[in-house]
Amino acid sequence: MEIEILDEFEVDYIEENDIENIPPNVLPERSSRKLKTTSNADREKVVRIYEDGRTPREVAELLGLKVGTVYGILRKYRATFQSDASKRGGYKPKKIDENVALQIREWIDEDCTVTLNELVEKIWNGFRIHHESFKG
Repeated sequence: MEIEILDEFEVDYIEENDIENIPPNVLPERSSRKLKTTSNADREKVVRIYEDGRTPREVAELLGLKVGTVYGILRKYRATFQSDASKRGGYKPKKIDENVALQIREWIDEDCTVTLNELVEKIWNGFRIHHESFKG
């Protein structure tokens, strides 16, 4: 079977219309992606196309993804039955509590010309919080 390579315009047309009905001998011309994250819509396409009988390599070629990305999406789908991307990061506690923030606002309202160094000193004297604690 001879494989036909599509140019970028033809790939965009197919993706907008009906990606599931692409014949098995047709692969898009691979283009470099600008974004490194894979959208949830593309993740769903990966699962759908794979479940329609395509190999992970064919899915990667069709969507312009790396084969490792496709395998990762499929691995997560098999484990959780979800293809959505996980949230990045997590809970980050606030560096200072509301009382400290309120006091800083009051100091600034009392004297709007207060310098950062003066605020650092007031925070240390009032709350024993070192200015290095604010770096994040």
